[in-house]
Amino acid sequence: MKIILFANSFYPLGLVDSLLKRGMLAAVVSASEVNPYNKKLEESVHSMGIPFKRFSASDLQSMATNWIQEMKPDLILVFTFGYKIPVKLLDIPRLGWYNVHFSLLPKYRGIAPLFWQIKSGDKNGGVTVHKMDGRFDTGPIVASLPVDLYPGETQGFYASRLSFLAVDLIVSAIETIENKEASSYLQFQNETDVQVQRAPGLQDLMIDWAKQSAGEIINLINACNPACGGAVSIFRGQMIRIMEATLAMLAQDAPQHIPGTIVFSDPSQGVFVQCIQGQFLRLNVIEMAEGTLSGFRMATVGVRAGEVFESILP
Repeated sequence: MKIILFANSFYPLGLVDSLLKRGMLAAVVSASEVNPYNKKLEESVHSMGIPFKRFSASDLQSMATNWIQEMKPDLILVFTFGYKIPVKLLDIPRLGWYNVHFSLLPKYRGIAPLFWQIKSGDKNGGVTVHKMDGRFDTGPIVASLPVDLYPGETQGFYASRLSFLAVDLIVSAIETIENKEASSYLQFQNETDVQVQRAPGLQDLMIDWAKQSAGEIINLINACNPACGGAVSIFRGQMIRIMEATLAMLAQDAPQHIPGTIVFSDPSQGVFVQCIQGQFLRLNVIEMAEGTLSGFRMATVGVRAGEVFESILP
């Protein structure tokens, strides 16, 4: 079995190692734009002595075709690769192209499925391996694995955990694809349960202090960490990113303020913010123009009770 892996992050590194040990991995392909996620992948792949290529979206329409034909792979895996694969490439591998998607399809088809699952407060998710058919996340399913989300889990940690759990699922799916007739294992998706999500925009990342509960804000913050750089708010006229917050308990007779108001700020205890429904959040990690600060450090450098985090609304 000769496999090419298309990936654009370090999350598939466990799969890279597993396929390499099995003598299956012929090459790894990533996007042409270099970023911290695929740079780490490139460095690791080079250290393993595996051929590494970068293609732009336009390359997939031209030069990638000849390269793939010359490589003669039996199967191509796509795992965190953002470009749409041209239909003309799908028939080149003997066994086809297969995508690894971080949801139980057909739920959360599309871009950034983990963001939407965590923001929505879902308690269950999973991984799906499906054959690619030219559209996004619509092809028949080869294998899937339900995975519960841990309370308070961030997008980054959940993605890492799914990547680890996906390795055995993918290897098993490859064996199934190689040894069985497609009609015996391919399961077409139920089109009545479809959920399609778009890429999150800035408005999706913004905290609405007047409407979102403390729990909903925590979900948003966790969904934004790290891929979106944190949930967005406005403080002292600048856009800031909140990377971590926890639900806080204050005295039952604590005065109520406008949601988003800092009600308590102390270097030894941190910064506490009023939310709706009489709830409070303690801010733990914040990204500002001045740098990455803890709530304790914010209190140390002069953030005071009465100051307000604001929302940007249309």
